[in-house]
Amino acid sequence: LAQTYPLPDGRRLHLYRRRFTPPQEEDLAYYQALMADLTKQAQPGDAVVLSPPEQVYALARYGDGSLTYYPWPTEARTITEEDLAALEQLGAGQDRLWLVYGPSGANDPGSLLAPWLAERFYRAGDAWYGSLQLVLFGPPGEAGTSISPEAAGSGLAEWENGISLQRIGLVEDTLQLGQIVRLELLWQAAEPVQERYKVFVHLLGPEGQVVAQRDSEPVDGTRPTTSWQRGEPIADSYGLWLPADLPAGDYRLVAGLYHAETGDRVPVCCPPADAVPLAIIRVEGDRARILDPRAGILAPDGN
Repeated sequence: LAQTYPLPDGRRLHLYRRRFTPPQEEDLAYYQALMADLTKQAQPGDAVVLSPPEQVYALARYGDGSLTYYPWPTEARTITEEDLAALEQLGAGQDRLWLVYGPSGANDPGSLLAPWLAERFYRAGDAWYGSLQLVLFGPPGEAGTSISPEAAGSGLAEWENGISLQRIGLVEDTLQLGQIVRLELLWQAAEPVQERYKVFVHLLGPEGQVVAQRDSEPVDGTRPTTSWQRGEPIADSYGLWLPADLPAGDYRLVAGLYHAETGDRVPVCCPPADAVPLAIIRVEGDRARILDPRAGILAPDGN
């Protein structure tokens, strides 16, 4: 993005430093549907990253000028200082970050954007529009909220496959409905893991129904359990998008593991269960408070 100019009718004109090849006509219906949903859900202060960059033409055609686009290059090359500076800029001052993966950018050929986001942001959801993918991330947490290997203690829970949850962390203790709960999990395996498992983070209503969820292989798929080494601490971030229309009441935040191929949950031992309680989310009006499931409000660093 080179420059933004306000127009008399309230819209904005965005000028970019590069010219890109427009997408194929057959993809435009998908871009129109994606843009309709994005316009409804995006908030002031959100950023939209495009990979591949030529999608800027299709999205601008159906947008209202209220969103700022950041075309991301997809050519395979080594990481430069300019790349790192651009990535850091994306994480500075953004309330939320949307990522639009197009047909030729779905695999992030540069192998830079996806792992960078997985380590720093909190992925909260995604949706598909034909071959297009729209992904929502929560921003990085404030200083002091990340989980370091030294923070690991004796473990909060252990699964029958030898994987243990060492610690949890939550960035905030209160937030508005419609925002993203930012959660950190610190895993450890007693032995090398031979099978791939997925993590589920679910918010359960009073009747046990799932009202929000995030399922993924660890670290947004960049650290599958088969890559874990014995005793290695794995810091794993999750975002959970709270529905804006949640009724007042207490909701249970739980997490667990399941087999990636079969979907069968891995039992937790001592005491036996198929999920671990992480927190209670108490909804009062348009606000939500995060409570320790045992007693008291969780501090922002998870203690």
